Amino acid sequence: MRMTIATAVAVTLSCFVTACDSPRKCTLMACSDTLSIDFEPAFSEPGGYEVEVSWEGGTITCFAAIPFEPGSESCESSDAEKRVDGGLVIGRATGGPIRGVWVSRAPASLEVSVRREGVVVASSRLEPSYDRHHPNGEACDGDYFCQVAQTKLALD
Repeated sequence: MRMTIATAVAVTLSCFVTACDSPRKCTLMACSDTLSIDFEPAFSEPGGYEVEVSWEGGTITCFAAIPFEPGSESCESSDAEKRVDGGLVIGRATGGPIRGVWVSRAPASLEVSVRREGVVVASSRLEPSYDRHHPNGEACDGDYFCQVAQTKLALD
């Protein structure tokens, strides 16, 4: 029995040593899909804002006020598949403006609407173009990748 355990340990150690000497070094970095939407121009009029981003299977809604008060921003999501992170991009040091929104998803198409004091001030249907990101290099990641896009929402 001891010979079998010793042999197993030797084989396991030789596998680790061989992997360490391989020409390709791969890390185990992770990443997540991310979509950033820039508002052009940024929203700076005083008032309460509601930004809604919706796609097939989910929605994220964020709330903030201009002038911005620390701690006043909040977001909530309703995604059937998983929890979705997201948030507003706000010029916090200057009390605003609201410059954009981001979500940790990569939908093929989505609807974005911005309301100030309950009135729609911008809305659009977007179909972002995503770049694939291999955090450990394409040779190491194989089929593992994240999709990243940045697009714009112009005022109506």
